[in-house]
Amino acid sequence: MNVNAHTQVLIVGAGPAGISAALTLSARNVSCTIVDAKKSGINKPGECIPPNALPLFRQLGLAGLLERDDHLLY
Repeated sequence: MNVNAHTQVLIVGAGPAGISAALTLSARNVSCTIVDAKKSGINKPGECIPPNALPLFRQLGLAGLLERDDHLLY
C-alpha cells in the first residue's frame, strides 16, 4: 500500500460511509486516502451508493461532487 505523505486521514472501506467521509473531508480541504479490500472486478469506489442517498449529499452540500462531468453514473 502506498499512502501519500500528505494524507491527513486514512479511510478504510470504499462503501457508502467511506465515500461519504472522503467527500466531506475533501470538501473541507482535508487530504484523505481510501483503502478498500476489493482487488478484482469492476468495483469502483462509491459505486454502491444508492440513488436515494442523493438527498443526503445535497443536504451536506456535496451533491455537486457527484454530479460533475467526470463522475460516472450507473
